[in-house]
Amino acid sequence: MVLDSNCFATGEYLKYLVGVLNSKLGNYMLQDSPKTGTGDLLISVQAIEPLKIPIPNTEIKQLVEVLLQDKDYQEIDKLVYEIYKLNEEEIEFIESL
Repeated sequence: MVLDSNCFATGEYLKYLVGVLNSKLGNYMLQDSPKTGTGDLLISVQAIEPLKIPIPNTEIKQLVEVLLQDKDYQEIDKLVYEIYKLNEEEIEFIESL
């Protein structure tokens, strides 16, 4: 049971989306999203829709799913940096936050 203001996600790329959004870069991309009084993010369609999240090929999708299952968040971060083709300076900036 959910309130009328709640939403949920489904689909073929859900685990991939979870991996990207929970990465350090995903956290950075969501920094301006609305927050609760305790500082937690309010993730909504309006917050996610403007993000440019590339649709992965099968190999990347499966790799993110395995890394999520293994809770290997450092490798997810590295993979997301590769997906977005960040250079060292950009990675250092994200890592410094």
